[in-house]
Amino acid sequence: MTTDNNFYDLLIQSTDQGFALLEKVHYSGSQASDFRYLKVNPAFERHSGLENVTGKTIREILPVVKPEVIECYDYVVDTGQKLTFEQYVAELDTWYSAEVLPTAINGMIAVLFTNITERKRIEDKLREREERHHFLLKLSDALRTVADPVEVQRLAAQLLGEHLGANQVHYGETVGEVVVINQGWGNGLPPMIGTFAQEDFGKRLHEGYRMGITQVSDDIFTDPNITDAERKTISGAGFNAYVAVPLIKSGKWLSTLAVHSIAPRIWKKSEIELVENTAERTWAAVERAGAEKALHEKERLMSVIFETLPIGVGLLDSEGVLSMSNKEMRRFLPDGRMPSAHETNYKQWLGWDQEGNPLERQNFPGARALRGEKVFPGIEMLYVPLEGLRVWTQVAAVPVKDESGRMLGQVTVVTDIDSIKRTTEALTRTELQFKTFVDASSDLPYECRLADHAYPER
Repeated sequence: MTTDNNFYDLLIQSTDQGFALLEKVHYSGSQASDFRYLKVNPAFERHSGLENVTGKTIREILPVVKPEVIECYDYVVDTGQKLTFEQYVAELDTWYSAEVLPTAINGMIAVLFTNITERKRIEDKLREREERHHFLLKLSDALRTVADPVEVQRLAAQLLGEHLGANQVHYGETVGEVVVINQGWGNGLPPMIGTFAQEDFGKRLHEGYRMGITQVSDDIFTDPNITDAERKTISGAGFNAYVAVPLIKSGKWLSTLAVHSIAPRIWKKSEIELVENTAERTWAAVERAGAEKALHEKERLMSVIFETLPIGVGLLDSEGVLSMSNKEMRRFLPDGRMPSAHETNYKQWLGWDQEGNPLERQNFPGARALRGEKVFPGIEMLYVPLEGLRVWTQVAAVPVKDESGRMLGQVTVVTDIDSIKRTTEALTRTELQFKTFVDASSDLPYECRLADHAYPER
């Protein structure tokens, strides 16, 4: 029993997952539930950024904790059933994946959690690029059969406005000293159509357009770059925030794509880039008609499903034989032997040192741990099973010794990082697809160029 307790203590201390042991604080009357931290591991502070929580309750540390979190903890206490969930903690600006487990002691629970903020950010980036890519495909599909330039402008304005949830979108063609808007789109504001003198935009905007600088304002009433005269003109038109992209060819200002919002709006960088991309592609579509059809038919966005990272843990003796493990570890060591100690199995694990050289099996984490080394947080290794797909993992190992220092074995922790690897690769492929799309567009007969962008201070 002591050995088991030592193993679990060592496991808790060595795992990269955050661990917390909590007990329910009982209140009388209608007071809300709370839980007190009894014990945490080093990874808890590393993942959460919270220090010295032992003895304190959740509500003392996070007074505005979401009720759903406490409800999950109450559920496990009341039912004795484990529960898993993902949660964003606004106070810490962090995403967590948590598994709440009942214990043998009434009112006490254990929580294992992982900081998945980076994965969520990668997911957001991928989703953002996926949405942008799908929109551009939709735009190209809609425009490639439209031969009339004015109808191209109207349709592009409508699609962009609906996608961004804007109030007004239009193209304006620069003709001499005026800007002609033949077609536009409106939602909450009427389409802006007509002929306008360039000087109506104000000197600053007029000069910026001629230089090819994207103009952006989140709120015309607080934007220090906007003059009183410009503010009066813009507010009179009924909108308070805008993005306007000029199109330049051979140094000449040819047209402008503008997006307007009635309410102040903080424009995201991705939204501004989308307006810029739409301006380029729509103008090019007018010139090249259906030349983009073949290109867009070949483009498909790769979809990636992200999963919570599993962790395999095992205790191996000094001979490299697995004596205690969880289900996930048996997935990686089905025969119960340490790869480096097996004449055949070591070939199923591939790793590289810092110089990129293949790892010899004597330098695998488990073998190093049996020599007394601590391999933490671990080494990336590729698991190649005899059947099935290869899996990227991160393998950590620490030695286990008795009080006299005699080597008893080692603890190995295997984390499945395959989804993160695949996510990163998918993001790279998506970015490459998008770059290919942009490069291909620039090779077509009518080229549009955007000069340096000028964004207001955030």
